[in-house]
Amino acid sequence: MMRIAIVVAIVSACSSREPAPTSIVFVCEHGSAKSVVAAALFNDLAAKRGLPWRAVARGLEPDPALAPAVVRGLAEDGLTSPVAAPVALSADDRRAPRVILLGDEQRDVGPHGQTWTAIPPVSQDYARSRDAIRVRVAQLIEQLRTPPKHE
Repeated sequence: MMRIAIVVAIVSACSSREPAPTSIVFVCEHGSAKSVVAAALFNDLAAKRGLPWRAVARGLEPDPALAPAVVRGLAEDGLTSPVAAPVALSADDRRAPRVILLGDEQRDVGPHGQTWTAIPPVSQDYARSRDAIRVRVAQLIEQLRTPPKHE
């Protein structure tokens, strides 16, 4: 009986759409390129640094599949995509502690949203886009590693 209760608790926790307190939500227009690269880079670096934070990739108007350049590029970089296919940004995702839109237009992505602009299109040059995203992800990781100072 105890095993059933534990299994139910684990399944309930895993199936919840509510973002965990240590979730970062990366968002791009179609959820198939920039947000996927950002989440993959973030998850790799956070794991290497032993941080509890993990990222997901979302899209405002999701494509039916990941961009081929992203699939190829991540594989070549030895990174794992955080999603098998693009996922729409949900109301629960908008409540995450950090929601980062990768795009040049201001869009409402929730109360903790911010926008990263001037990221080159992945479809035109994966390496250039990845490198621009990597710089921002590294800065974000450093912010998360440094506890806020209370005065």
